[in-house]
Amino acid sequence: MPKIKLLDEVTINKIAAGEVIERPVSIVKELVENSLDAGAQNIVVRIENGGKKLILVTDDGQGIEKEDLLLAPRRHATSKIQKLEDIYQVFSMGFRGEALSSIGHVAKLEIISRTKDAEGYRIEALEDYVSQIELVSHQVGTTVKVQDLFLKVPVRRKYLKTDTTEFSYIYEVMQRYALIYPEKNMVLYNDGKEILNSHGLNTQEILLYAFFGKNLKDKVLRIDEEYEGCKLKGWVSAPNLTFNTRNKQFFSVNKRIIKSAVLRKAVADSYKDYISSGRFPLVLLDICLAPDLLDINIHPQKQEVKFLNTTLMYKAVRESLKNKFRTSSALDQFKVTQDSINPKFYVKENMAQSAQGSLSRTEDTRSWSAPKMFADQDVPQENKKYTYFQIFENYLVVKGVEGIWILDQHAAHERILYEKFKENSKSNRAQQPLLLAEVVDLTELEIELFDQYKEVFAFLDIDIESFGRNQLVIRQVPVDFLSLNAGEWVLKVLEELKTGKDVQEDDILREQKDKLQRMACRAAIKAGKKMKPEEVGQLIADFQAAPSNFTCPHGRPIFIKISKPDLEKLFLRR
Repeated sequence: MPKIKLLDEVTINKIAAGEVIERPVSIVKELVENSLDAGAQNIVVRIENGGKKLILVTDDGQGIEKEDLLLAPRRHATSKIQKLEDIYQVFSMGFRGEALSSIGHVAKLEIISRTKDAEGYRIEALEDYVSQIELVSHQVGTTVKVQDLFLKVPVRRKYLKTDTTEFSYIYEVMQRYALIYPEKNMVLYNDGKEILNSHGLNTQEILLYAFFGKNLKDKVLRIDEEYEGCKLKGWVSAPNLTFNTRNKQFFSVNKRIIKSAVLRKAVADSYKDYISSGRFPLVLLDICLAPDLLDINIHPQKQEVKFLNTTLMYKAVRESLKNKFRTSSALDQFKVTQDSINPKFYVKENMAQSAQGSLSRTEDTRSWSAPKMFADQDVPQENKKYTYFQIFENYLVVKGVEGIWILDQHAAHERILYEKFKENSKSNRAQQPLLLAEVVDLTELEIELFDQYKEVFAFLDIDIESFGRNQLVIRQVPVDFLSLNAGEWVLKVLEELKTGKDVQEDDILREQKDKLQRMACRAAIKAGKKMKPEEVGQLIADFQAAPSNFTCPHGRPIFIKISKPDLEKLFLRR
């Protein structure tokens, strides 16, 4: 059996460096965070060969003083804490005390820095070697140059991917920092070519359009909410704008990029009643939280944080998003003209003047027949408020102030009915005693959870209580639950509570969502129905008043908007 031996210092440092520096993007992330902590306004990143050959980060931050520069590449050298307890009160990007040292143990490291009213200085580092300090010319701020990554750790280098793939990781990180810090100027070059530049794009909304397309306009919702001391700011896509992956979901805590399963789940649950399975919203969300409510140093690369209260975080995100959906109608931009246009006059003055050759005049000089391109039912109609026409006996084209809106009459009515059925199910929830009381066996942990969350079950109108050791007895449930296995459902709720999920009144409805959807679908106005003006008026009024009108219950879009600029583009006027 091999004897136990102490590793040499260089090997120990390389192993430690491997926890922090996994690939080029790890270095970029660490250096950009250092620049942000230094108060930099402008950060320029230059990449060659996907970061394998060169990573150069220049900023105009406060710089590093001469006497500190020699300590910067040393292990556990930092200006961010003075004692152990300070780790839990860090307001900067976090403390690991290993970033520059780790870089120097896997690549050639050069640091040039200058503080205000001082000269610029330069040092080099490689493994345990740190050069003498050298006087150089430099602007106020810092430049860090990293060359030949993993040159002396070939086993790590062979696991890197292609230059293109490695750069894509770097681009994504820079994109995220540009979005989280819109007030900063971020520039990224790849092999000498400028790829990203956020100069002048100083709001998150503008940056979202720049990165993901102008089609986001009018389809993103601003989040500015507070929940029990937790502040949330950012943007999310409206439920009628989704994507096929989660790669447009960005979370940060105190403006620091993180990955979080609990936040991702909270977002997914918030959208569950609005979007179809396999679709994902855009999310750009920063959570402002007191430092003593989280630990930001549990992950070597600082990608994850530990929340002191995961339930609070889940509730904060979910309630903020749900509140936004309740208060933000999909039709906030649905500014339909509310006038009384005589349909005959409308046809005469607007169609006849531009297409007289296509119209046949009747004996009544005040009336004109429609052009052949319109079916009879497609002629613009009027009701008390709206000017519209129906096409293909399924879509309502409604005149708007800034364009036209096309509604799917069945989908719109289906959402209206679904919301009404949900509300009726909540308000008229009757209880039914079980023929035979159901006994549920629990573990010690589940019993503790039940004792902690008794009020949840009472809120859901479930008559349940302790019964013997590690058992519960269910005597009465809502009528809606009669088709369910109440015992299994209770165990499921306890499991969700254990993982930090908030169980609220609408969760009971989720169990019967399919049933309510089927009811709404069957009762809704069918495609192929020719609608009367008064029916259209009532449908639009109910649709605007519905608590949710982004999508139908199945997640399909209910309407599309075609603005005047959209039409001008189609006809090459723009």
